[in-house]
Amino acid sequence: MDDKFFEVVSDTRFLPHFHISIQSFATPVLQLMNRNYDEILLDRVLRRIRQLPRADAERISIGADLIVGFPGETEADFQKTLAGIKTYGITKVHGFPFSAHVK
Repeated sequence: MDDKFFEVVSDTRFLPHFHISIQSFATPVLQLMNRNYDEILLDRVLRRIRQLPRADAERISIGADLIVGFPGETEADFQKTLAGIKTYGITKVHGFPFSAHVK
């Protein structure tokens, strides 16, 4: 999500709903999942979305895909994800329990 993206979504002709495949708000879990982002980048992006200069900014909705029970996830990691939902005002959650892919 670069500056051009945020320029486009600042226009009120763009419906202010975002759905992001976050997975977890805990960097150790994201590393275990081999994600190429961490909680610092998530914070930067989500704060920027919340602060979009739009006349209808109160209508911004952020949805997220989250996985719980990933191997190696601790109770503290899980609590960090719960806190992230509150901190960033996630309004829609697609929550999934971890399940291994069988090959």
